[in-house]
Amino acid sequence: LRAHLVHEARGLDVVAAGRARLERAGDVESSRVLEANTADEIRHVKLMLKWFCAVVEAQSSSSYTGKDAPIRAFHGIVRDPTRWRAQCLKPPFNREARAMAGMEERWYLPLAPPGDGTTADRTE
Repeated sequence: LRAHLVHEARGLDVVAAGRARLERAGDVESSRVLEANTADEIRHVKLMLKWFCAVVEAQSSSSYTGKDAPIRAFHGIVRDPTRWRAQCLKPPFNREARAMAGMEERWYLPLAPPGDGTTADRTE
């Protein structure tokens, strides 16, 4: 679930740049397809968030408990070099689309690489 959540959310982040490249190349039709696909990607992220939270909350043996357990579990997984090679999430982030999917900034901003200019507050 974690990999799907990361990849689906990343899809939201790159769609605007992809559309711009297609339009510069004169491929307006493909740009419109990407625009239409964004609604599907938002639904995918929303579902991945729902399932990720349900799995974390169902794991009574998890070291992550409490209200923010899913977010802390997600951060722990992304930062674990044995599970996620990059150990961070690459900006820029499509904050509007992520918000529409229910993904609050606290899910991803603390995982941006230090010094990227995304946010000064990296506390969890």
